[in-house]
Amino acid sequence: MKQRKIQSSVVRKSPAADGTVIENKSKLWSSPLVPVIVVIFCLLPFVNKAFHIDDPLFVWTAQQIQKHPFDFYGFPVNWYTTEMPMFEVTKNPPLASYYIAGVASFVGFNEAGLHISFILPAVAAAAGTFHLARRFCSNPALAALITILTPVFLVSGTTLMCDMILLAFWVWSLFFWMRGIETGKKMDLLFSAILVSLTILTKYFGIAIIALLGTYAIFHKPRRFGWILYLLIPLATMVLYQWLTLSLYGKDLLDSALTYVTEIENKSGLTFFHRCLVALAFTGGCFLPILFYSPFLWSARILRVGVVAAVSFIVILYFSPAIGETSLRDKAGIRWDLIIALSLMAVAGVSLLGLTWEEFRKNKNDDTLLLLCWVGGTFFFAGFVNWSINARSLLPMVPAVGILIARSMEKKTAGKRLSAFRYLVPLLPSAFIAIAVTWADYTLADTARTAANVIHRDYAAARQKIWFEGHWGFQFYMQAYGYKIVDIRMQDITVGSIIIIPKNNTNLIPPKKNLVSLIRTLQLTSCRWLTTVQPELDAGFYSHLLGPVPFLFSNVPPEVYFLLEVKSPPRK
Repeated sequence: MKQRKIQSSVVRKSPAADGTVIENKSKLWSSPLVPVIVVIFCLLPFVNKAFHIDDPLFVWTAQQIQKHPFDFYGFPVNWYTTEMPMFEVTKNPPLASYYIAGVASFVGFNEAGLHISFILPAVAAAAGTFHLARRFCSNPALAALITILTPVFLVSGTTLMCDMILLAFWVWSLFFWMRGIETGKKMDLLFSAILVSLTILTKYFGIAIIALLGTYAIFHKPRRFGWILYLLIPLATMVLYQWLTLSLYGKDLLDSALTYVTEIENKSGLTFFHRCLVALAFTGGCFLPILFYSPFLWSARILRVGVVAAVSFIVILYFSPAIGETSLRDKAGIRWDLIIALSLMAVAGVSLLGLTWEEFRKNKNDDTLLLLCWVGGTFFFAGFVNWSINARSLLPMVPAVGILIARSMEKKTAGKRLSAFRYLVPLLPSAFIAIAVTWADYTLADTARTAANVIHRDYAAARQKIWFEGHWGFQFYMQAYGYKIVDIRMQDITVGSIIIIPKNNTNLIPPKKNLVSLIRTLQLTSCRWLTTVQPELDAGFYSHLLGPVPFLFSNVPPEVYFLLEVKSPPRK
């Protein structure tokens, strides 16, 4: 199918739904500086964010790389209650850690310096979305802004995990591939293949883009297959990486990651219906602009159907006692905050998938097929294949969401005079929520660093008899101070030792009550009205095993750390 090339001048032209051409002479849509500036403006306030969730795994690997650059996973770590080799713990390739190691050689392993360096891949992802969107619509800046001002983009932009780097490589590899297939320029195809290789070395999900690129090439030029040679480059890279890790560690790390998926996937006990509901809720919550743009994208009849669907979800959940292991009732009664959030987010998720299908149904071509495979494939992987439903797994499709909304907006409003301000109005509530969710995650991360600082201030003299449980950022800061993490295989804990246990953390094994006594409770306040990770409220941005929604507006309890004194040592 022949690709219709969008002009690169200030006047943008794009096909409307009825086949006419609409023009947009606003300079706002013609400058990539707009999304770049917005990304920097949104992320700079959070550069002092404490290491959070899986950040320590990437930082520790970077520290190992600085010492032994060709043995990136050759060190032990206690992440699952006992010490294990790092290559058995991590489920990602090491490229992001090599990036951290390179940056840290100049700025050190401090939070601000590393977070500032991670603004660069966020900027690259935003700029790549802008340039890619020019191929699909006449408002590329709008598509990029919708991409940026989502909870999943901004929160991911404040972590040191591999997801934002993956997104940057992903978007630019698509851009050069599409241009190379259209123009036949071999250098574009080669550069795309190199970027795909880097994508795979950043995160294993990057393998999926090979299928996406192949699908686009087949439908764009069905009788030419020279492009296959270029896709052999990332495939060869993947094989070489597997050979290298097998040689270094005697283990196929990709197979290890797949095995982990099969071991964890049924842990939450979700039925198929509930899993679909949670996958839709994460999708709608992560890509919230779809909810606020709905009045522009759908007819009044479809909007009424959406309202009925939201009410139906609320009624169904009202009569459901639980979703998997998540109870929809507590001591106060019905969990209306969770039920309403689940319902609205699920409807937003349905709206996004519906918009993707509607765009393909009305305009069957290689562009819309690409968007359909991009959104549908990522949703299927994140919701039904990955070890847990989480926001990070949905991040790769956020540029497609921005493009779909911007593309649909210009078609639905064809023939109408809408100012740039009218286009941006629905972004205002989305921007507020996205920044608020990012702030909530920032304050939550800071409580772990503060807890470690307070404990060290008050108990530094007794350091040798202090142990702790918990992982994530709390483990990083406690170990940085020299405190010892509890290992279930160790028997070194003696009478009089102090064990510190965070309430909101992972892989905890609290000691029996008759063996310890509570000597202190440390409480620290994060955001009081919004949270991303709080099992007590069932919010689980980083995994649905912590909660069925990515974030929740509610009365958020403080972060609690229990300090327990050992009265009797654990028996073997």
